[in-house]
Amino acid sequence: MLHATIAKQTCTCPALGISTTADTDEDPILILCRKLDAAGYGDEALTVSRNGTPAVHVSCILQAARRTVVENKSVGPRFGRFRPFSR
Repeated sequence: MLHATIAKQTCTCPALGISTTADTDEDPILILCRKLDAAGYGDEALTVSRNGTPAVHVSCILQAARRTVVENKSVGPRFGRFRPFSR
Protein backbone atom coordinates (compact mmCIF):
# COMPACT_ATOMS: atom_id res chain seq x y z
CA MET A 1 0.00 0.00 0.00
CA LEU A 2 1.23 3.47 -0.91
CA HIS A 3 0.89 6.51 1.33
CA ALA A 4 0.43 10.14 0.33
CA THR A 5 -0.22 13.44 2.05
CA ILE A 6 -2.49 16.28 1.02
CA ALA A 7 -2.23 19.95 1.94
CA LYS A 8 -4.50 22.46 0.22
CA GLN A 9 -4.32 21.60 -3.51
CA THR A 10 -1.02 19.65 -3.36
CA CYS A 11 -0.92 15.87 -3.03
CA THR A 12 2.46 14.13 -2.57
CA CYS A 13 3.61 10.52 -2.47
CA PRO A 14 7.01 10.99 -0.75
CA ALA A 15 8.24 7.39 -1.10
CA LEU A 16 8.09 7.69 -4.90
CA GLY A 17 8.87 11.39 -5.20
CA ILE A 18 5.66 12.02 -7.14
CA SER A 19 3.70 15.19 -6.41
CA THR A 20 0.87 17.12 -8.01
CA THR A 21 -0.72 20.51 -7.58
CA ALA A 22 -4.27 20.94 -8.82
CA ASP A 23 -6.22 23.97 -9.96
CA THR A 24 -9.09 24.96 -7.71
CA ASP A 25 -11.62 23.02 -9.80
CA GLU A 26 -9.59 19.79 -9.95
CA ASP A 27 -9.14 16.96 -7.45
CA PRO A 28 -5.45 16.55 -6.52
CA ILE A 29 -5.95 12.97 -5.31
CA LEU A 30 -7.37 11.79 -8.63
CA ILE A 31 -4.58 13.60 -10.49
CA LEU A 32 -1.99 11.88 -8.28
CA CYS A 33 -3.67 8.54 -9.05
CA ARG A 34 -3.24 9.21 -12.79
CA LYS A 35 0.46 9.94 -12.26
CA LEU A 36 0.92 6.82 -10.11
CA ASP A 37 -0.88 4.70 -12.72
CA ALA A 38 1.38 6.10 -15.46
CA ALA A 39 4.39 5.17 -13.28
CA GLY A 40 3.18 1.56 -13.06
CA TYR A 41 1.42 1.52 -9.68
CA GLY A 42 -2.15 1.03 -10.95
CA ASP A 43 -2.76 -2.20 -9.02
CA GLU A 44 -1.75 -0.69 -5.66
CA ALA A 45 -3.91 0.81 -2.91
CA LEU A 46 -3.35 4.35 -1.66
CA THR A 47 -4.03 6.01 1.67
CA VAL A 48 -4.01 9.82 1.71
CA SER A 49 -3.48 11.65 5.01
CA ARG A 50 -4.19 15.24 5.95
CA ASN A 51 -2.36 16.64 9.01
CA GLY A 52 -1.23 13.11 9.94
CA THR A 53 -4.75 11.66 9.94
CA PRO A 54 -5.91 9.22 7.23
CA ALA A 55 -8.49 11.09 5.17
CA VAL A 56 -9.06 9.03 2.00
CA HIS A 57 -8.42 5.39 1.12
CA VAL A 58 -8.23 4.44 -2.55
CA SER A 59 -8.51 0.66 -2.93
CA CYS A 60 -7.32 0.63 -6.56
CA ILE A 61 -5.27 3.45 -8.07
CA LEU A 62 -6.19 2.39 -11.63
CA GLN A 63 -9.93 2.72 -10.93
CA ALA A 64 -9.47 6.15 -9.32
CA ALA A 65 -7.27 7.27 -12.23
CA ARG A 66 -10.19 6.62 -14.56
CA ARG A 67 -12.52 8.94 -12.58
CA THR A 68 -13.07 12.68 -12.29
CA VAL A 69 -15.55 14.85 -10.43
CA VAL A 70 -18.44 15.98 -12.63
CA GLU A 71 -20.84 18.75 -11.67
CA ASN A 72 -23.45 20.65 -13.62
CA LYS A 73 -26.61 22.68 -12.96
CA SER A 74 -29.00 19.71 -12.89
CA VAL A 75 -26.78 17.20 -11.05
CA GLY A 76 -24.64 17.88 -7.99
CA PRO A 77 -21.05 16.64 -7.72
CA ARG A 78 -20.52 12.99 -8.64
CA PHE A 79 -17.80 10.77 -10.05
CA GLY A 80 -17.70 10.37 -13.82
CA ARG A 81 -15.38 8.91 -16.43
CA PHE A 82 -12.14 10.83 -16.95
CA ARG A 83 -11.56 12.04 -20.50
CA PRO A 84 -8.15 13.61 -21.14
CA PHE A 85 -8.11 16.96 -22.86
CA SER A 86 -6.46 17.14 -26.25
CA ARG A 87 -4.06 20.08 -26.41
